[in-house]
Amino acid sequence: MTLTSVTTGNTVLASDINQIVNAFNTLTGDLGAVVLNGSTSGTATLYQILQGTVKWVLVQLVNFRNGNVGAQTIVLPVAFTTSLQGWNSGCGIYQLIKASVAQTVQQWTAATAGADGTLSAQTSIKNNWTYHCDTGVDTISFTGSDVGAHNGHIILFGV
Repeated sequence: MTLTSVTTGNTVLASDINQIVNAFNTLTGDLGAVVLNGSTSGTATLYQILQGTVKWVLVQLVNFRNGNVGAQTIVLPVAFTTSLQGWNSGCGIYQLIKASVAQTVQQWTAATAGADGTLSAQTSIKNNWTYHCDTGVDTISFTGSDVGAHNGHIILFGV
């Protein structure tokens, strides 16, 4: 396939476009998706869109259910080293892990007019939470014996 520029008449080859896409993927650290099959059903697919100093992770859950097998983990291609913000929906219960230890997150529980918001320290993260974690994280662990399948997202952004 060739594309021709209307203004200059120069030909752009598909191989040129592929080189540009590959260079972008190298710069952003796109190593592809990591897929975790639920022990009962569905998948949790992790995309680490940014993998440099600034990191951005999206986990898509599609009919994901981890039944009676204990926790299932998905390792981040590049670990968060300092801190992160997290948001989720439709995800069930999970933990953020560093060196095999569940990390404490500060769940945002209420906005307070004229003051800091209200936080609650937690190690098990539940559905529809906004939180921050002030430590590094290398793994997401999905709780075992989940009673339902989940369709949702986990978003992590930090350094």
